[in-house]
Amino acid sequence: MAEFDPLGRAWRKSSASATSNCVEARLADEVQVRDSKAPAPRLAFGARSWGSFLAETGRPRA
Repeated sequence: MAEFDPLGRAWRKSSASATSNCVEARLADEVQVRDSKAPAPRLAFGARSWGSFLAETGRPRA
C-alpha cells in the first residue's frame, strides 16, 4: 500500500525513467531531487533555481 501523502509531497519518477530506476523529484519546502537507487543524499533547489533549470533544459514548467 502506498504511503498516505496529504500534502502531495510524494516522490515522482522522471518520465524518462520509465524502464528503470533513475531520477525522482518532489516538492517540499523546496524542490528535492534524488537517485531512486541511492535515495540519500538529496539535492534541493529553490523555486527560482528550479525554474532556471527547467528553462535551460527545455522542459515546460509545472
